Amino acid sequence: QAIRLYPFFEKWLNSGKYVTDLERFKNDFGYNTSGYRFYTNLEKKVLLPAIEEINEKTNLLIKFETTGDNLDSTRPRVKGLVFIIKTKSKITQTLIQKGLVFHEEILHKESSQQKEISALYSIFVSLRFDIGSKLPRDVAEATLMQWLEINGYDSVYNGLMRAKDTFKQEIKNPLGFFGGDYFQNNKHYLKQKQEAKQLQQREKEAKEKKELSYKLLNTIIEDFRKREAEHFIKLFNQLNPEEKIKQFELIKTNRNYYENGEITKFGIYAIGKTIAESTTYDAQKTIQNLAKRDYNTSIYFDKEGKPFIKDNDIE
Repeated sequence: QAIRLYPFFEKWLNSGKYVTDLERFKNDFGYNTSGYRFYTNLEKKVLLPAIEEINEKTNLLIKFETTGDNLDSTRPRVKGLVFIIKTKSKITQTLIQKGLVFHEEILHKESSQQKEISALYSIFVSLRFDIGSKLPRDVAEATLMQWLEINGYDSVYNGLMRAKDTFKQEIKNPLGFFGGDYFQNNKHYLKQKQEAKQLQQREKEAKEKKELSYKLLNTIIEDFRKREAEHFIKLFNQLNPEEKIKQFELIKTNRNYYENGEITKFGIYAIGKTIAESTTYDAQKTIQNLAKRDYNTSIYFDKEGKPFIKDNDIE
């Protein structure tokens, strides 16, 4: 099986990958017989032994993956194959032949590095380059590999992301633009960006809390004033006629309290307030009790007697 597959994989070495659907693969290599009707037979009798032999005896390193539906279930439906094709260096071949390393280790290392290069390349090509400064993919990936070896993945990733986020002009010389200490100077870019975003979020939440506390305070005060007025009117109505006349004599000089021979609502309120203040009535304690009982919040008063709600009390 390895003799049949090796020449084909060697042709795809420059691409680094060969993707095919399962039926096409069977037809191309003569595995469309009843013996290979089920994928498990093809994998056991062809793919695994052939690739193991190629990896051990040739200059190639092959790894394959399946595509399809429900691949993680007990009854996967394989529809396609993806072959990752690499070449070994002479040193790698010698190490494998001597049993000092296994081809799986080399594949894993190269596969991980290729994933990093692919991730960085997708960001790199999203940057705005001057038409004359765009790099061919092989040159770009080789450049990224060099940056990766010198600076490490996180630094290169952070540097590219900063360029993507903040540099809106065309980059005329990418090698010069990303030269020097650029990646080291920007290796904490995403962390700093996240911290700035978190600070912005905290400031937004603080502003929202302040607005909510202001609205809640106004609601409570409005409710308190309505109930206070009703309480004062009730106190006035509890007076007998003589007491009403006596109280009226004390306020009749204010024209707002008397009109057309009748006490106005302002007058009734003023008399009720006078009566309340002659007892143990405390407006501040009353509004605090109302806030706690009906609004499950606490109201405080500053030195000037103005009410407020602490922003931290707002959930």
